[in-house]
Amino acid sequence: MNNTIILQLIKYINYDDFINMLKINKRTRSILLNNIEYCDNEIIDQKCNETYKIIKIDNQIKKICDSCFENSNLKNVDLCNVAILGKDCFRNSCKLKNINLHYVVSIDDSCFENCHKLKNVDLDSIINIPNNCFAKCYNLKTILLSNNTQSIGDQAFYYCKKLESIDIPQNMIMMGSRCFESCSNLKKITIPKCILLKGCFMNCENLEEANISASIIPNDCFMNCVKLNKLVILNVEVIGENAFYKCRNLKIINSNVKILLNSCFAHCHKLETIILPNVQIISKYSFMNCYSLNNINIPKNVALDDAFYGCNQDY
Repeated sequence: MNNTIILQLIKYINYDDFINMLKINKRTRSILLNNIEYCDNEIIDQKCNETYKIIKIDNQIKKICDSCFENSNLKNVDLCNVAILGKDCFRNSCKLKNINLHYVVSIDDSCFENCHKLKNVDLDSIINIPNNCFAKCYNLKTILLSNNTQSIGDQAFYYCKKLESIDIPQNMIMMGSRCFESCSNLKKITIPKCILLKGCFMNCENLEEANISASIIPNDCFMNCVKLNKLVILNVEVIGENAFYKCRNLKIINSNVKILLNSCFAHCHKLETIILPNVQIISKYSFMNCYSLNNINIPKNVALDDAFYGCNQDY
Protein backbone atom coordinates (compact mmCIF):
# COMPACT_ATOMS: atom_id res chain seq x y z
CA MET A 1 0.00 0.00 0.00
CA ASN A 2 1.89 3.05 -1.26
CA ASN A 3 2.35 6.08 0.99
CA THR A 4 0.32 4.44 3.74
CA ILE A 5 1.10 4.06 7.45
CA ILE A 6 -0.21 0.77 8.84
CA LEU A 7 -0.54 0.60 12.63
CA GLN A 8 -1.45 -2.83 13.95
CA LEU A 9 -1.40 -4.98 17.06
CA ILE A 10 -1.03 -1.86 19.21
CA LYS A 11 -3.38 -1.38 22.15
CA TYR A 12 -2.91 2.37 22.51
CA ILE A 13 -1.08 5.15 20.72
CA ASN A 14 -0.64 8.58 22.26
CA TYR A 15 -0.51 11.95 20.58
CA ASP A 16 3.26 12.64 20.78
CA ASP A 17 4.26 9.24 19.40
CA PHE A 18 1.80 9.61 16.56
CA ILE A 19 3.08 13.05 15.55
CA ASN A 20 6.73 11.90 15.68
CA MET A 21 5.85 8.96 13.46
CA LEU A 22 4.26 11.28 10.90
CA LYS A 23 7.34 13.52 10.86
CA ILE A 24 9.47 10.51 9.94
CA ASN A 25 7.03 9.43 7.22
CA LYS A 26 6.56 12.75 5.44
CA ARG A 27 5.17 11.25 2.22
CA THR A 28 2.26 9.51 3.88
CA ARG A 29 -1.16 10.28 2.40
CA SER A 30 -3.33 7.68 4.11
CA ILE A 31 -3.40 5.85 7.43
CA LEU A 32 -4.59 2.36 8.34
CA LEU A 33 -5.22 1.89 12.06
CA ASN A 34 -5.40 -1.85 12.66
CA ASN A 35 -6.13 -3.58 16.01
CA ILE A 36 -5.70 -0.41 18.06
CA GLU A 37 -8.29 -0.40 20.80
CA TYR A 38 -8.35 3.33 21.61
CA CYS A 39 -7.38 6.60 19.95
CA ASP A 40 -6.28 9.61 21.97
CA ASN A 41 -8.64 12.56 21.50
CA GLU A 42 -5.73 14.61 20.11
CA ILE A 43 -4.37 11.88 17.86
CA ILE A 44 -4.69 13.99 14.70
CA ASP A 45 -3.86 17.68 15.02
CA GLN A 46 -4.69 20.50 12.60
CA LYS A 47 -1.48 20.09 10.58
CA CYS A 48 -2.09 16.37 10.11
CA ASN A 49 -5.70 16.90 9.19
CA GLU A 50 -4.66 19.23 6.39
CA THR A 51 -2.61 16.40 4.84
CA TYR A 52 -4.49 13.10 5.03
CA LYS A 53 -7.43 12.33 2.74
CA ILE A 54 -8.28 8.68 3.45
CA ILE A 55 -8.45 6.86 6.75
CA LYS A 56 -9.47 3.26 7.36
CA ILE A 57 -9.93 2.34 10.99
CA ASP A 58 -9.98 -1.40 11.30
CA ASN A 59 -10.93 -4.19 13.69
CA GLN A 60 -10.44 -3.40 17.36
CA ILE A 61 -11.00 0.36 17.61
CA LYS A 62 -14.41 0.83 19.21
CA LYS A 63 -14.38 4.51 20.12
CA ILE A 64 -13.11 7.72 18.52
CA CYS A 65 -12.97 10.56 21.02
CA ASP A 66 -14.07 14.18 20.95
CA SER A 67 -12.75 16.38 18.12
CA CYS A 68 -10.43 13.65 16.86
CA PHE A 69 -10.80 14.57 13.18
CA GLU A 70 -12.32 18.02 13.57
CA ASN A 71 -11.33 20.48 10.78
CA SER A 72 -9.81 17.66 8.72
CA ASN A 73 -9.49 17.43 4.94
CA LEU A 74 -10.61 13.82 4.93
CA LYS A 75 -12.64 12.69 1.93
CA ASN A 76 -13.30 9.03 2.71
CA VAL A 77 -13.52 7.27 6.06
CA ASP A 78 -14.18 3.59 6.74
CA LEU A 79 -14.96 3.17 10.43
CA CYS A 80 -15.36 -0.61 10.22
CA ASN A 81 -16.06 -1.79 13.79
CA VAL A 82 -16.12 1.61 15.50
CA ALA A 83 -19.20 1.84 17.74
CA ILE A 84 -18.88 5.27 19.39
CA LEU A 85 -18.07 8.68 17.88
CA GLY A 86 -17.33 11.56 20.25
CA LYS A 87 -18.47 15.16 20.20
CA ASP A 88 -17.28 17.24 17.20
CA CYS A 89 -15.52 14.14 15.89
CA PHE A 90 -15.63 15.11 12.18
CA ARG A 91 -16.96 18.63 12.61
CA ASN A 92 -15.90 21.08 9.88
CA SER A 93 -14.49 18.29 7.71
CA CYS A 94 -15.73 20.17 4.69
CA LYS A 95 -14.38 17.72 2.09
CA LEU A 96 -15.81 14.55 3.64
CA LYS A 97 -17.90 12.73 1.01
CA ASN A 98 -18.21 9.16 2.22
CA ILE A 99 -18.30 7.56 5.64
CA ASN A 100 -19.26 4.04 6.67
CA LEU A 101 -21.31 4.11 9.89
CA HIS A 102 -22.48 0.51 9.73
CA TYR A 103 -21.45 -0.51 13.26
CA VAL A 104 -21.77 2.89 14.92
CA VAL A 105 -24.41 2.86 17.66
CA SER A 106 -23.67 6.16 19.41
CA ILE A 107 -22.86 9.63 18.02
CA ASP A 108 -22.29 12.72 20.16
CA ASP A 109 -23.24 16.36 19.52
CA SER A 110 -22.07 18.14 16.34
CA CYS A 111 -20.25 15.03 15.13
CA PHE A 112 -20.67 15.87 11.42
CA GLU A 113 -21.65 19.52 11.61
CA ASN A 114 -20.49 21.54 8.58
CA CYS A 115 -19.51 18.47 6.54
CA HIS A 116 -20.60 20.30 3.40
CA LYS A 117 -19.92 17.55 0.84
CA LEU A 118 -21.55 14.65 2.67
CA LYS A 119 -24.44 13.42 0.49
CA ASN A 120 -25.82 10.22 2.03
CA VAL A 121 -25.88 8.81 5.55
CA ASP A 122 -27.11 5.46 6.81
CA LEU A 123 -28.08 5.74 10.47
CA ASP A 124 -29.69 2.31 10.69
CA SER A 125 -27.90 1.46 13.95
CA ILE A 126 -28.42 4.82 15.67
CA ILE A 127 -31.21 5.08 18.26
CA ASN A 128 -30.69 8.70 19.33
CA ILE A 129 -29.47 11.38 16.91
CA PRO A 130 -27.84 14.16 18.96
CA ASN A 131 -27.93 17.94 18.76
CA ASN A 132 -26.41 19.58 15.64
CA CYS A 133 -25.20 16.21 14.43
CA PHE A 134 -25.57 16.97 10.70
CA ALA A 135 -26.30 20.69 10.90
CA LYS A 136 -25.31 22.65 7.79
CA CYS A 137 -24.46 19.57 5.73
CA TYR A 138 -25.58 21.51 2.69
CA ASN A 139 -25.38 18.65 0.19
CA LEU A 140 -26.97 15.93 2.29
CA LYS A 141 -29.74 14.43 0.13
CA THR A 142 -30.77 11.17 1.77
CA ILE A 143 -30.95 9.97 5.35
CA LEU A 144 -31.80 6.42 6.34
CA LEU A 145 -33.10 6.18 9.91
CA SER A 146 -33.53 2.99 11.89
CA ASN A 147 -37.06 1.80 12.61
CA ASN A 148 -35.96 1.98 16.25
CA THR A 149 -34.80 5.58 16.20
CA GLN A 150 -36.34 7.30 19.23
CA SER A 151 -35.08 10.86 19.22
CA ILE A 152 -33.70 13.56 16.93
CA GLY A 153 -31.80 16.31 18.74
CA ASP A 154 -32.01 20.08 18.50
CA GLN A 155 -30.92 21.37 15.07
CA ALA A 156 -29.77 17.86 14.14
CA PHE A 157 -30.37 18.47 10.42
CA TYR A 158 -30.55 22.26 10.45
CA TYR A 159 -30.00 23.84 7.02
CA CYS A 160 -29.56 20.57 5.15
CA LYS A 161 -30.91 22.45 2.19
CA LYS A 162 -30.73 19.59 -0.34
CA LEU A 163 -32.49 17.02 1.82
CA GLU A 164 -35.34 15.68 -0.32
CA SER A 165 -37.17 13.32 2.02
CA ILE A 166 -37.10 11.81 5.48
CA ASP A 167 -39.08 8.84 6.83
CA ILE A 168 -39.79 9.38 10.51
CA PRO A 169 -40.12 5.95 12.20
CA GLN A 170 -43.23 5.10 14.19
CA ASN A 171 -41.14 4.50 17.32
CA MET A 172 -40.04 8.13 17.46
CA ILE A 173 -40.45 9.63 20.94
CA MET A 174 -39.12 13.18 20.54
CA MET A 175 -38.05 15.54 17.78
CA GLY A 176 -35.89 18.40 19.02
CA SER A 177 -36.10 22.13 18.54
CA ARG A 178 -35.47 23.29 14.95
CA CYS A 179 -34.31 19.79 14.01
CA PHE A 180 -35.19 20.24 10.32
CA GLU A 181 -35.23 24.02 10.14
CA SER A 182 -34.44 25.48 6.70
CA CYS A 183 -34.39 22.10 4.92
CA SER A 184 -35.57 23.99 1.88
CA ASN A 185 -35.83 21.02 -0.51
CA LEU A 186 -38.06 18.92 1.76
CA LYS A 187 -41.50 18.51 0.16
CA LYS A 188 -43.47 16.04 2.29
CA ILE A 189 -43.37 14.94 5.91
CA THR A 190 -45.31 12.39 7.94
CA ILE A 191 -44.94 12.71 11.71
CA PRO A 192 -46.04 9.90 14.03
CA LYS A 193 -47.42 10.40 17.52
CA CYS A 194 -44.45 11.87 19.37
CA ILE A 195 -43.25 14.97 21.20
CA LEU A 196 -42.33 17.88 18.95
CA LEU A 197 -40.28 20.83 20.17
CA LYS A 198 -40.25 24.41 18.94
CA GLY A 199 -39.60 25.20 15.29
CA CYS A 200 -39.07 21.63 14.01
CA PHE A 201 -39.79 22.47 10.35
CA MET A 202 -39.73 26.24 10.29
CA ASN A 203 -38.48 27.87 7.07
CA CYS A 204 -38.88 24.68 5.01
CA GLU A 205 -39.94 26.88 2.13
CA ASN A 206 -40.76 24.08 -0.37
CA LEU A 207 -42.66 21.82 2.03
CA GLU A 208 -46.05 21.11 0.43
CA GLU A 209 -47.61 18.37 2.56
CA ALA A 210 -47.62 17.56 6.28
CA ASN A 211 -49.43 14.67 7.96
CA ILE A 212 -49.18 15.06 11.73
CA SER A 213 -50.26 12.56 14.41
CA ALA A 214 -48.61 14.33 17.35
CA SER A 215 -51.08 15.65 19.91
CA ILE A 216 -49.31 19.04 20.24
CA ILE A 217 -47.86 21.14 17.43
CA PRO A 218 -45.45 23.49 19.23
CA ASN A 219 -44.62 27.14 18.69
CA ASP A 220 -43.11 28.07 15.28
CA CYS A 221 -43.26 24.45 14.13
CA PHE A 222 -44.10 25.16 10.46
CA MET A 223 -43.55 28.89 10.45
CA ASN A 224 -42.76 30.31 6.99
CA CYS A 225 -43.51 27.06 5.16
CA VAL A 226 -44.88 29.21 2.38
CA LYS A 227 -45.78 26.38 -0.04
CA LEU A 228 -47.58 24.16 2.46
CA ASN A 229 -50.98 23.40 0.93
CA LYS A 230 -52.01 20.03 2.34
CA LEU A 231 -52.29 19.66 6.10
CA VAL A 232 -53.66 16.60 7.94
CA ILE A 233 -54.00 17.29 11.68
CA LEU A 234 -57.21 15.49 12.62
CA ASN A 235 -56.08 14.28 16.07
CA VAL A 236 -54.02 17.27 17.15
CA GLU A 237 -55.24 18.82 20.43
CA VAL A 238 -53.10 21.96 20.74
CA ILE A 239 -51.53 24.21 18.09
CA GLY A 240 -48.86 26.54 19.45
CA GLU A 241 -48.01 30.17 18.82
CA ASN A 242 -46.99 30.99 15.24
CA ALA A 243 -47.11 27.27 14.40
CA PHE A 244 -48.30 27.91 10.82
CA TYR A 245 -47.46 31.60 10.59
CA LYS A 246 -47.18 32.73 6.96
CA CYS A 247 -48.14 29.37 5.48
CA ARG A 248 -49.56 31.32 2.58
CA ASN A 249 -50.78 28.42 0.44
CA LEU A 250 -52.99 26.72 3.03
CA LYS A 251 -56.63 26.75 1.90
CA ILE A 252 -58.44 24.49 4.36
CA ILE A 253 -58.06 23.44 7.99
CA ASN A 254 -60.12 20.50 9.21
CA SER A 255 -59.22 19.32 12.70
CA ASN A 256 -60.49 18.18 16.08
CA VAL A 257 -58.04 20.56 17.74
CA LYS A 258 -59.15 22.01 21.09
CA ILE A 259 -56.74 24.89 21.67
CA LEU A 260 -55.29 27.44 19.24
CA LEU A 261 -52.60 29.75 20.63
CA ASN A 262 -51.65 33.26 19.51
CA SER A 263 -51.07 33.86 15.79
CA CYS A 264 -51.00 30.14 15.01
CA PHE A 265 -52.41 30.68 11.48
CA ALA A 266 -51.68 34.38 11.09
CA HIS A 267 -50.98 35.65 7.56
CA CYS A 268 -52.25 32.50 5.86
CA HIS A 269 -53.52 34.66 3.02
CA LYS A 270 -55.13 31.91 0.90
CA LEU A 271 -56.95 30.20 3.79
CA GLU A 272 -60.62 29.88 2.81
CA THR A 273 -62.18 27.28 5.11
CA ILE A 274 -61.73 26.27 8.73
CA ILE A 275 -63.64 23.34 10.24
CA LEU A 276 -62.97 23.12 13.99
CA PRO A 277 -66.01 21.45 15.62
CA ASN A 278 -64.30 20.69 18.95
CA VAL A 279 -62.27 23.85 19.47
CA GLN A 280 -62.55 25.36 22.96
CA ILE A 281 -60.01 28.20 22.89
CA ILE A 282 -59.09 30.44 19.97
CA SER A 283 -56.42 32.87 21.14
CA LYS A 284 -55.66 36.38 19.99
CA TYR A 285 -54.69 36.87 16.34
CA SER A 286 -55.01 33.12 15.59
CA PHE A 287 -56.22 33.94 12.06
CA MET A 288 -54.93 37.48 11.71
CA ASN A 289 -54.86 38.78 8.13
CA CYS A 290 -56.34 35.63 6.63
CA TYR A 291 -57.92 37.71 3.91
CA SER A 292 -59.58 34.89 1.97
CA LEU A 293 -61.58 33.30 4.81
CA ASN A 294 -65.22 32.82 3.83
CA ASN A 295 -66.29 29.53 5.44
CA ILE A 296 -65.93 29.10 9.20
CA ASN A 297 -67.29 26.20 11.23
CA ILE A 298 -66.61 26.65 14.96
CA PRO A 299 -68.79 26.32 18.10
CA LYS A 300 -70.84 29.43 18.77
CA ASN A 301 -69.83 29.72 22.42
CA VAL A 302 -66.09 30.13 21.74
CA ALA A 303 -64.70 33.58 22.62
CA LEU A 304 -62.80 35.09 19.70
CA ASP A 305 -60.79 38.00 21.23
CA ASP A 306 -59.44 39.47 17.98
CA ALA A 307 -58.78 35.97 16.63
CA PHE A 308 -59.81 37.15 13.16
CA TYR A 309 -58.19 40.57 13.30
CA GLY A 310 -57.55 41.98 9.83
CA CYS A 311 -59.84 39.55 7.99
CA ASN A 312 -62.29 40.87 5.42
CA GLN A 313 -65.33 39.90 7.45
CA ASP A 314 -66.29 40.48 11.07
CA TYR A 315 -66.49 37.37 13.24
